[in-house]
Amino acid sequence: MNLSQNLGFPENTKLLIVHADDAGLSHSGNRATIKSLQYGVVNSFSIMVPCPWFHEMAVFARKNPRFDYGIHLTLTCEWEYYRFDPVLPISEVPSLVDENGHFYKKETS
Repeated sequence: MNLSQNLGFPENTKLLIVHADDAGLSHSGNRATIKSLQYGVVNSFSIMVPCPWFHEMAVFARKNPRFDYGIHLTLTCEWEYYRFDPVLPISEVPSLVDENGHFYKKETS
């Protein structure tokens, strides 16, 4: 049995999964993600834990278990003026942050 059949569709059915990435990054992004889920435009979403609006999406996820979601692992932050930091104390992950305590913009060597 293939995935289509497991989901109740005929064997050769083509399925489209639309995933909303980066939930938790901003309030407006969260609102768009939530509406897209509620209207059936999006099938799943991932939450970025260290972002400023993580809590809003975590509360939504907890109150709406019918939606498929996961955690988006975040070790860098490419934004110039919108920075975020590790969840752990910097003293426990000093190699992940720059001189200001923010994630690096890209991987370092």
